[in-house]
Amino acid sequence: MGTVYVIYGNYDFAGTNLRLPGGLMLGWSTREYILKQYGDPDDSFEEYSLTYQKDDPSLAYWKLNFDEAGYLDKVMVHTQAYYRNN
Repeated sequence: MGTVYVIYGNYDFAGTNLRLPGGLMLGWSTREYILKQYGDPDDSFEEYSLTYQKDDPSLAYWKLNFDEAGYLDKVMVHTQAYYRNN
């Protein structure tokens, strides 16, 4: 698997149609719920994003973004090194 990037506002589906480990759902899960499920993040930006990653962030990380109300709005899951041929 490479990268999965899902934005709640750009698709015509209910947040319950996509469930991530820990029961996370776009448009439903709150920042507080995620912190309770996953603990302290490796990085965060105010109340708008949380990042969880392995020791080598080029190999695996989750970046979770929230809307102004504090609900999960965007998810990026990256699980392998990125290589680019120029």
